[in-house]
Amino acid sequence: MIGSSNYQDCIHGLGHGFVHYFGDDLDSSLASCHNLSFYQNILCVKGVMMQYTDNTLTRDGMSADVISNICNAGKLERNDYTECNMSTGTTFAFFTNHDFAKGEKLCDLIDDADAKNYCVEGLRLEIQDSKRYESASLTEDVREKFQPQIVEGTSEIIDIRSPAIISDFKYLPNVGVISFSIDAPQYVILYIPSDFVSQNMLVTVNGKIPNDLESQDYLLGQDMLMIRLIPSDAGTVLISPVS
Repeated sequence: MIGSSNYQDCIHGLGHGFVHYFGDDLDSSLASCHNLSFYQNILCVKGVMMQYTDNTLTRDGMSADVISNICNAGKLERNDYTECNMSTGTTFAFFTNHDFAKGEKLCDLIDDADAKNYCVEGLRLEIQDSKRYESASLTEDVREKFQPQIVEGTSEIIDIRSPAIISDFKYLPNVGVISFSIDAPQYVILYIPSDFVSQNMLVTVNGKIPNDLESQDYLLGQDMLMIRLIPSDAGTVLISPVS
């Protein structure tokens, strides 16, 4: 399924499956996600937390005590805690038939201000995405496709997200260059382990630097470089070190 939008959905569903498999053992479910690549882990944890919050609220009810304690900051890693609270908002969307006002009232029962804001954000995003799917605007050709690339000769993965199809991926270890082709001028997001990049990298598409380009390192507490670009044309992307 790599190269289709269904692959992204599948990794998310894997997180749901872990919760069922481990019988609501949240630690084991999250540990399984953490063994995956960077973006696979993000998708998987979203699935874990959606299933976990749904199970908890269905079983224990919607009291203020349950809602305020569903995500334990003392036991969860920071990013997992954030996702737990966002997924609580997502779950509220389904429990309230995607009524933002009703869901927001439930998020307001959370004591911690940051957790409450994450809950409202998860609620908002779920309602927003639901409307987009209902409008049939997210056809397969415009949906984002998650396309992880295994670096030849290693067990490392460079995760790539884009509506465009990625092909001819190569990593040249002697010169530290990453290259691949895209079949359409769509945005491309890469998550690259720091072992494969230097401090300064030059990004080009067909030999030209894209006008829309950004980068960020040390993502979610990991030595990871994120590069996001929007090319003007289809063609060859080169990411190379600058001395």
